[in-house]
Amino acid sequence: MGEHHGGSRRICVLSRLVSAGFAFAIFVLFPSEPAAGATKIYYSPADDGAVSASLPQALSIGAHSVPLYMDGGLLASPSDACSLGTGDEICGIDVRLLTRGSVTFGGFIPAGNFSFRLEATELRIAGGNFATGDLGPVKLGDITIHATGPGFVDLASATAVGADLQSEVISPGQIVAVPEPSFILGIAVGAALLAMLPKP
Repeated sequence: MGEHHGGSRRICVLSRLVSAGFAFAIFVLFPSEPAAGATKIYYSPADDGAVSASLPQALSIGAHSVPLYMDGGLLASPSDACSLGTGDEICGIDVRLLTRGSVTFGGFIPAGNFSFRLEATELRIAGGNFATGDLGPVKLGDITIHATGPGFVDLASATAVGADLQSEVISPGQIVAVPEPSFILGIAVGAALLAMLPKP
């Protein structure tokens, strides 16, 4: 256990010695042992950076445009963001999305300084503001998905470079879900029945 913590501290010290762009290249090409953090990658249904109350967001069968956002927090570094900063800035990010079931990717329009590689079942997004970082909700781009049946879009993996050039693993999870039509019908019927119950 002591050796593990000692190794993590050495990685953090070394990461502070490189520039933001170089640090981003290092974690993409040679990922080490980043710490888990609070940065989120999510679908904002209103395309305003707000997180949906229902996660993952349920979509119907058909074609959909999914605005994808990241958010590391709102605390700004007093100085030295993307160097020795102490705030919530995200100075670079690498995101990998995968589809499951009868859901495929149909396209992606990036926002800001983000590049991507798109296949039918995989989307990779990388980039960011390496000079001063990004605060708060920041749009990564718009994903077009095609759902011919039930399935999911999953955040398979993601890593961010923070204001102090430490890398952070972003927790994986589901971005959107396309449930069985019968499941959606069941929810609608249940909601209708609840509405018919007499109020106390």
